[in-house]
Amino acid sequence: MGLLSEQQPHPTFQSCQIVCLEHEANRLYAEVVQVAEPRQVCWVRPLILVLQPSDELGWYDGISQATRLYNLRGEVDLLLPVTLFRAALDEEVIPVLPYLYAEETSELALKLERVEPTQLRQLVQTICQAHPEAF
Repeated sequence: MGLLSEQQPHPTFQSCQIVCLEHEANRLYAEVVQVAEPRQVCWVRPLILVLQPSDELGWYDGISQATRLYNLRGEVDLLLPVTLFRAALDEEVIPVLPYLYAEETSELALKLERVEPTQLRQLVQTICQAHPEAF
């Protein structure tokens, strides 16, 4: 996938909508808090970071053993150009949401890893460097 600006000039998102910020096989799912139309920036609240090996195809087939999931609830909000985001598809979000809301002792919750403070920053920095035209 690429930047949404390749498909449409200004994507429109609604508050509470789940969006995806992706780079290679890494996907950050976040909830839209607000879109600042004049500046074309999106304020989002991160939910989950999905790191999937780049050699695995068929994202919609489910979560593999090699997929790494990180709970980002409670992490800092992000304010980034709206063109970096795309609307998340139900088929990709529904398989990961149970991991966020599973009881701590369940098998699902045990797969969910703690995020290191630098991981989110590194992903966002990598995406920003890959798409300087968005700024």
